[in-house]
Amino acid sequence: MQYCPKCRTLLEGDTCPDCKGKTRVPEAGDPCLAVRMSGVFSEMYEDILRQEGIPCLAEGELGAGISSIIGTRLEVTDFFVPFARLEEAETLARELFGEDKQEGTSGTAEDGPAEDATDA
Repeated sequence: MQYCPKCRTLLEGDTCPDCKGKTRVPEAGDPCLAVRMSGVFSEMYEDILRQEGIPCLAEGELGAGISSIIGTRLEVTDFFVPFARLEEAETLARELFGEDKQEGTSGTAEDGPAEDATDA
């Protein structure tokens, strides 16, 4: 397993297919994409990570300005955790929310079901 420091994802191979940058072996403190979530689930997940003592960086795609105008239901948030805690963070997401609220795990941005704005 290799790590792309620019994309902050885990992958196979010596070159990142997204940014074409050189990959390397991941180190314990490297921020890795753990999961991508949308809506209120992302706020819940961030709180749970903090309660479990797992450091995280939550980055929304829309940004705070747009989210404050349209609300957080349409926001998609990427959660980055240290490589050493990645498996724990992914397991928490699966146990708490199942696969249906996640768009990708294991550092990949695979397409998958996410909360749709028309739900609820």
